[in-house]
Amino acid sequence: MLLRRVETLDDELLRELVQRVVRAVDAQRIVLFGSYAHGEPRHDSDIDLLVIAASDQPRWRRAIPVYDALRGLIVPKDVRVFTPEEVEEWSDVPGAFVTSVLREGRVLYEVVAGADIVRLGLEDAHAPPATREGALQRGEDGRLAHARPRAGHDEARSHGQPRRA
Repeated sequence: MLLRRVETLDDELLRELVQRVVRAVDAQRIVLFGSYAHGEPRHDSDIDLLVIAASDQPRWRRAIPVYDALRGLIVPKDVRVFTPEEVEEWSDVPGAFVTSVLREGRVLYEVVAGADIVRLGLEDAHAPPATREGALQRGEDGRLAHARPRAGHDEARSHGQPRRA
């Protein structure tokens, strides 16, 4: 299979990437980083994704289900999967990989307020978040919303203010 270079990442491709990652792992956040996030891809650039997801697997194994899910998308990609605990552990280290990606990357997907609210940062990073109503779907405003029940979360609890991506 020949990989093709993508000049720009359009929302359709980003949606497809996000949907596949979310189906593969229980992602809490997906961040685009590197040259595509900065709008400066070169001829040899790949799509760099940081996925934050709970896992008991060693770091080198965590991306395997994500790569499997992204199979068939003929674009070069590099996926790193970190746990929330690892993100917290490295959060105070200014030059750390995770810290830099979270500071400079583009949040594509984020679970906010304990998995009750989910935001896709594709069209508008300041768009109101979606609430749980079903599976991957397009809302009235055209934004893609992802909502899924999570074990141990009460549907009726009130939601805090969503964090802006």
